[in-house]
Amino acid sequence: MKKFQLLSLFMAITLFAACSDDDNNTPTPPLPDNVYQVEGTVCEITDNSDATVTIIMKAAKFASKMPAMDIYLPNIPCFVEGGNKQLLAHTVIPEVMFGGIMGPYENYTINNFSGRITTEGELAFQGFMHLGKIEFKGNKEGNAYKGTTTTTYPDGEAPTDVPVVDAQVYENTTSTATVEENKATVTLNNISFAQGMPAMNIRIADIPQADDNSYYSPVVIPTVSMRGSEYTPMERYTMTDVACNITDESLQLTLKFPMGYLRYTATATAEGYTGTMSFTKITE
Repeated sequence: MKKFQLLSLFMAITLFAACSDDDNNTPTPPLPDNVYQVEGTVCEITDNSDATVTIIMKAAKFASKMPAMDIYLPNIPCFVEGGNKQLLAHTVIPEVMFGGIMGPYENYTINNFSGRITTEGELAFQGFMHLGKIEFKGNKEGNAYKGTTTTTYPDGEAPTDVPVVDAQVYENTTSTATVEENKATVTLNNISFAQGMPAMNIRIADIPQADDNSYYSPVVIPTVSMRGSEYTPMERYTMTDVACNITDESLQLTLKFPMGYLRYTATATAEGYTGTMSFTKITE
């Protein structure tokens, strides 16, 4: 009787262990036919001097028949946001090495590029090209990010889950910048946020110094002058994560405000600075 009880107990334990082992080794369901995925993709990030970043995807592939290659995603506008970095671009033209010469790979142009680099060491971005939706999600390992690249083929239709990145670009925007008592003030001249809106001068004042030539403020209420009027505070245009870099040769400014993200990069002139300003926003 005792032998039978011991045998029954042994069989029950064995069966339980087998079931537990099966639970722990449940096979991953196969990917849908329209999804191609590569694990272990490594991405390197280069911070550029004009408030942009370049992402280098090492030995990357977006399709099974595509050869693995180092793909450069250059000059992606980068915005500081609560310590993290928001990456936004209406269009990114990848670059690859051909015969020892770096050149654009226009057949793989990525539209509606949006991404994020977090202080926790995460990198994620997505966009849409002729192959379909492109995604990368990874975590920092050393000086790079390692993760998974996923391509979802759209069956001839644009995916609906890629946010639209709209960008309005204004060339030859002029400005002035001053620094007093370790605080910077930038004035943008003749700015209009929308078609038909009167042009105005926008003063972004008292941005505290963060580093040698860098200045940062989590919140700034700008003052505005229209048609020669006195500068008055404009709370409805309250700006957050205002970051700028000022030298004798150049000026870079990024911030977020109710209309979206503003980016301004300019070179010095006799009167101040002249450069390109863009308003970028995400439309879900």
